[in-house]
Amino acid sequence: MTSFHKIPNVLLTLQKANIISASIPVGCIYLIQVLDVAVNRSFKNSSKDVLDEELFQLVEIESTEILDLLDSSMNSSEDL
Repeated sequence: MTSFHKIPNVLLTLQKANIISASIPVGCIYLIQVLDVAVNRSFKNSSKDVLDEELFQLVEIESTEILDLLDSSMNSSEDL
């Protein structure tokens, strides 16, 4: 655990957020690397896919609205 994770108010904040803090002994980080590669990578990729789809839909909606505004602007100028 890095030194700032040992500060009482940080520990209290983590506890209030239902986050369990763990200390990994020096020289043992390689033991959890498998978790990072196997589980966290899958989670990150899935999260990225969902976010990409949401952003794509948002851009698509905004693009459609912009095209509608341009179309209505052109139509109103033709009426003049």
